[in-house]
Amino acid sequence: RLLKSYGTNVLFENDGLDTSNMNSEMILYIKSAFAQSESLSGSKRVSTAIRMRMETGKFVTTTAPYGYRLEDKKLVIYPAEAETVRRIFDMYLHGYGISKIILALKESNPERIWTKEHIRYILRNEKYVGDSLYQKSFTPSVFPLKNIRNRGEVDQYYVSDTHGAIID
Repeated sequence: RLLKSYGTNVLFENDGLDTSNMNSEMILYIKSAFAQSESLSGSKRVSTAIRMRMETGKFVTTTAPYGYRLEDKKLVIYPAEAETVRRIFDMYLHGYGISKIILALKESNPERIWTKEHIRYILRNEKYVGDSLYQKSFTPSVFPLKNIRNRGEVDQYYVSDTHGAIID
């Protein structure tokens, strides 16, 4: 339709459709509606399979938080970073605020850039006690398919002892 608004017609050779013809445009609209429906259906099947793995605790995470590495689809503690994570929690429990924690980390490792978001992420993440909370975010089945934060729209799954803990 954008091309048509510029006076350009599109010819689909495989389907024998020409957008200058109103009949062809209607067929193209119907084909695209079926394709969209098929795409949403496939997305729903994949989401259901992932959700079933979450329910049974067999879900494999795709990203490792700071302090961990992914090895053979499992979170494994990365000792150098784990020590920093323990230090962050220790300082927080001793009354340090996030800004003071950042200053202390910059003194010991000036190459690494720490932000308030990094520290908050670490302090709020259940992964550091060895547990996993699945479906913190989700993708609704409407276009555009964008991942959004889960605020109770779909079930979340909390699974204990999914990997080694950095803190108790």
